[in-house]
Amino acid sequence: LTSEISMDLADMSIRIESEASSSSTPVHIYRAVQDESELIMISGGELTLSGYITFDVASNITMATNRSSESFFSVSNDANVTFGSGIVIQNGATEMGGAIYVLGSTITFEGTIQNCSAEGGGAIYIHDGYVTLRGTIQNCSAIDGGAIHMSASSTSSILGTISNCHAGEDSYGGGAIYAENGSSVGLSGTITGCSAGYYGGGVYLNNATLSLSGTISNCNGGELGGGAIYAEGANSKINLNNYATVTECSSGDCGTLIYLGGDTSWDCPITTSGNVAYVEGDIYVASRDGTIMYMQEQSALSQNLTFCVTISNEDFIPIRFTICC
Repeated sequence: LTSEISMDLADMSIRIESEASSSSTPVHIYRAVQDESELIMISGGELTLSGYITFDVASNITMATNRSSESFFSVSNDANVTFGSGIVIQNGATEMGGAIYVLGSTITFEGTIQNCSAEGGGAIYIHDGYVTLRGTIQNCSAIDGGAIHMSASSTSSILGTISNCHAGEDSYGGGAIYAENGSSVGLSGTITGCSAGYYGGGVYLNNATLSLSGTISNCNGGELGGGAIYAEGANSKINLNNYATVTECSSGDCGTLIYLGGDTSWDCPITTSGNVAYVEGDIYVASRDGTIMYMQEQSALSQNLTFCVTISNEDFIPIRFTICC
């Protein structure tokens, strides 16, 4: 396509379906020129994309060095868009949302986003919106939020998989997800093999919340810490729910499990509910006055830890911590 497709779907519901018979022979839609606009812009209404469709960049465009200023898809004005399981978006490079930019709207993504990059949100950028991921995001990168960047009280529900995504060297981090300003992340799927140059190999929170009942594994928090999760800001909260699993995460400094920044609230920012499946690593807590506290081994855990952690079930504490550094 040499120009954008704009759809004002206010009060309308549209379904687009390809007739391709399998994932090996999809319909291809290419961004054929170095463009300053979205490939497809959706404003209002409802749209469903299904069948086997691949959105890509023409072979004569090197998007890694010649970024488009806009995403493949821009979804705005309270639109509701569903991307079916046969949809693939790949090789996009832009400023915000390498594949999809969401503004005040809702998307459900069941397909695959791969090899995309951006300054914020290598795959998806969400501003005051809602995203449900049932599919896969893989091999994406950004300065902040290797897969997803969330701002302005956005909500994401991660039911699928985010793998091998990276947040750049000079960033706040969030190898998979960067969430700020009242945003909320529900993770019951999987984040694996993600990394950040500075901190938050899996998830970075700044005045945001994470409810974890899925898995974070094999992530690296980079130079500072937070192999799985880095949290800062007085309103950041982390809840480890039933079946939460964090394993084999690492960082250059402390906090292979969780790093709590010095401005994090001390009013129990970490809580558990039910029997967490398996969580390993250390928690680093930097206090406001510059001193440092470390979460101790499991034998030291109690119901009334004074500085950050509550455990909901005294009889069964399936969390194994080691002393940091």
